[in-house]
This record gives sequence, structure tokens and C-alpha cells, in this order.
Amino acid sequence: MKEKFDVEAFNKHQQSNSYEVDLKDSHVSQFSYADGYVEEITSKGQLFKRTKDFYKNGNIKQQGLTFIKGEFMKGIWQFFDSSGNLSHEIDYDSRYKFTWDDVQRFLRENRVNIQDVNTNITRSWKQGEEWVWVITYKTTPDKNGNYIRTVTLNGNSGKIQKEEWTRLQRN
Repeated sequence: MKEKFDVEAFNKHQQSNSYEVDLKDSHVSQFSYADGYVEEITSKGQLFKRTKDFYKNGNIKQQGLTFIKGEFMKGIWQFFDSSGNLSHEIDYDSRYKFTWDDVQRFLRENRVNIQDVNTNITRSWKQGEEWVWVITYKTTPDKNGNYIRTVTLNGNSGKIQKEEWTRLQRN
């Protein structure tokens, strides 16, 4: 059975083009935009949310996992035609030999609090460049205060390609 977005229920409950509800073990966010609808399901205690994008007609357009602290797409995403038929899949992890498990090890070794508001992890590439992970986090305070460290890791080797330090302003 093809998955459909319940447009009628959304329209009944939405306010300002969005609707959110807390369930026992998860939080569901739905919103509309010019091309259709999005539903995000975040399970309590998880670092990834299930993201589903729907066409205006309610048929599913794409679905997969998105990291909640950086919005990168993880794992295998499915893409559908406007009738809701599976057209293709893309494995967003396949380009990275330095895996999510390796990134988590880097975070542990550097005592990064992944839940901290200052922590953000993305991954990307630019034409003619390599695939990279970019990790931003607040460091442990020293006598000079707190710093934000931004580290760019090579997506194949995990080696640090670039590192930036920014001192946090005291309030």
C-alpha cells in the first residue's frame, strides 16, 4: 500500500501551516510548503529523525533519516514518483569511508557533548573537493573561558583537514 499524507487531518489541526503532537515515545512535526508537506518523527533519545516529504496530492515524495543536530541525510533514502511509486534509492553513507561510528568515536575521544546546544555535525562535499564531516562544539572551559571548535574531517580517512577556534563571548 502506498503511503499518503493525511491532508484533510492536517488542514483541520494546523496553525500557521504547521502541526505538532507529542506521542508516548516520539514527537511528530508536520508542515506545509509551496511544493507539498513534510512530516518529521523524532523518537525520544534518538539522534536521527524519520523525515518524509509528500507531494501536494498527498503521495510520498521521499523518506529517510535526518540527523537532528545538523540536518544531514543518513543511510538509504527512498524517492517516489508523483503517483507514490518507488523510483530509486540513494545510500548517503556510501560516500564516506569514515563512518558515523567513526565520528561517534571522535566525539567520545574529544569529550564532545552531542546534546549541547552548540554541537552541530554536518557532512558535505564541494565540486572538486573531497567528502567531509564538519563538527562544531563547545570545548571544556580553561582559564581563558569556553571556545567553539570547528573541525573538518576527511570523509575517507578521518584526518583533520581544517580546524578553527572561536572564543565564546561572556554574557
